Amino acid sequence: MMTSMGDVHEKLGLELQFVKVLTVMAQPSCLMTFYITFETNDLADDDKVKIYQTEVLMGPPHGCTPWSVKSLRLKPGQGSGDDEEKWFWTEQ
Repeated sequence: MMTSMGDVHEKLGLELQFVKVLTVMAQPSCLMTFYITFETNDLADDDKVKIYQTEVLMGPPHGCTPWSVKSLRLKPGQGSGDDEEKWFWTEQ
């Protein structure tokens, strides 16, 4: 799993600039899973505003990775083509 959004950007070749968090939902899991929707400027696409969704796991404080980004996708309805609803899983 990736431990930061910077790691995810590097792995997926994204150039995103964080703007703001739009929504956060949490669900108990090992400790907690957060589903976060956030707004970005896509620096590779003329600073176009895009909304992404991500799943972040909060693990044990003394475990292997306390926070990790599990998945990321462009929120449906903004893109074009088949990749619009594709989730990027960071475990692969």
